Amino acid sequence: MEQKLETENPRLFSAVTSDSKTHVVTVKLVNASSVAQTVKIDLGAGTKVKGTAAVTTLGGKTTLETNSITEPKRIVPAVSRIANVAGKFEHTVPQYSIQVIEIGVE
Repeated sequence: MEQKLETENPRLFSAVTSDSKTHVVTVKLVNASSVAQTVKIDLGAGTKVKGTAAVTTLGGKTTLETNSITEPKRIVPAVSRIANVAGKFEHTVPQYSIQVIEIGVE
């Protein structure tokens, strides 16, 4: 299975892995930009995917935002789901964030 990510932003980094035992494609995205970025994710021709994907996001509003002793949970991973998953789809990555998208494939 060939996977591709298309973006115009040099401050958006990605890695894609596939696990044939669990039938999960994992897309890791890092947006080091101050604006949200839309990426085109192409899992390859003929790839059958399950309808939704799990997304874990860790991010802040600025590069200076951190956890502290008084606010130890200011920045924590948030898990959500996306429903527009297909062999080819677009996804928007929030500013200053790291995302891990887990896509079930058949």
